[in-house]
Amino acid sequence: MKHGKLTLTVEEAAAALGISRNLAYQAARDGHIPVIRIGRRLLVPRRALEKLLEEPNRFQVESSEATEKEVLHEKKDAHG
Repeated sequence: MKHGKLTLTVEEAAAALGISRNLAYQAARDGHIPVIRIGRRLLVPRRALEKLLEEPNRFQVESSEATEKEVLHEKKDAHG
């Protein structure tokens, strides 16, 4: 196993993808970014993110009816 973190926070994944934090949380919630939940934290497995980038057609975030309140609630859950 390589040294280093095996997971990224949603915010770190957003930065790596060059998208906003809110869009990353929306994409995670909609299943477009793979996440695992550990307690109240959402984590993006590094390998899953790399695989996602190898198959870019899987990353198509469609407009969602999510409200800002839902996104902020998920952000709060992720930070504990």
